[in-house]
Amino acid sequence: MTQNKSWGLAGALFSVMIWSSTYISTKILVLSFSPLQISFIRFSIGLAVMVLLAPPKRAAFEWRGELPFLGAGFLGMFLYYFLENMAAKHTYAANVSVIVTSIPLITSLLAPLFYKEDRFRLRYLVSFVLTMTGFVLILSQSGAKAGVSALGDLLALAAAVVFSLYTLLLRKVDGSLSPFLVTRKSLQYGWIFIGGLTFGTGQVPELARVIRPEYLGHFLFLGVVASGFCFISWTVAVNSLGPVRSSQFIYLVPLITVTLSALILGETFGLLHLAGLFLIFGAVVFSQIDFSRRKELCTI
Repeated sequence: MTQNKSWGLAGALFSVMIWSSTYISTKILVLSFSPLQISFIRFSIGLAVMVLLAPPKRAAFEWRGELPFLGAGFLGMFLYYFLENMAAKHTYAANVSVIVTSIPLITSLLAPLFYKEDRFRLRYLVSFVLTMTGFVLILSQSGAKAGVSALGDLLALAAAVVFSLYTLLLRKVDGSLSPFLVTRKSLQYGWIFIGGLTFGTGQVPELARVIRPEYLGHFLFLGVVASGFCFISWTVAVNSLGPVRSSQFIYLVPLITVTLSALILGETFGLLHLAGLFLIFGAVVFSQIDFSRRKELCTI
């Protein structure tokens, strides 16, 4: 495995591990803030961090070159998290974490429409079946079925489609650009959409509430780590592995979320629960195996 692919794998794992834990923070914050307010605060902090890491420089402005960043900001920074936060308000965080894992399948289905070199491979379908089986086992043991909400679950599914489009769009961004620059430019456009809607609807949050100890830690985690550094690492993953292979790591979201719930909330695992986790982990490993490459090596 080349060093470039190693960085891609590390970036995908880091992003997914952090994003998996954001459901807990979002579920806590949505009790006191609107989904739009959470997105506004989160990305305001994230943008501030990225401006420090990748300060804007004077350059000739060209709309054609800015369009991919504009699209990434709208899809990945604004629309996805707005839909996800809305979903968390109407259904359990566990449900959202399960539903968004349809992103890899959606990405693999949409990829051939945008890029001819991306084909739907049998191993992606097998990985999806293994993952869905694991989800059923986990949900049957976690009691999450009691929290099913048609509206919340549909919003989560819509968010999954949006994130798939965002991941595919990232490939159109010049690969020679720094991931820091790509993230900062995408964040700034996403913040414009979020800020416009926030001010337009009169939902600007009060600073005094935001900095309260019970909320500030969650906002800093969402803004600095999940919205700043995670988008950088995800850009590295997509550039190194491609949108389809990198999205396969999202299958790990429920596994990590359930594990964190056990460590933080003291939930226990049953045998079926463990079997579900094992299937999900196996699905991710299987999805990363390039069987055509293995066949070529065997014939040498």
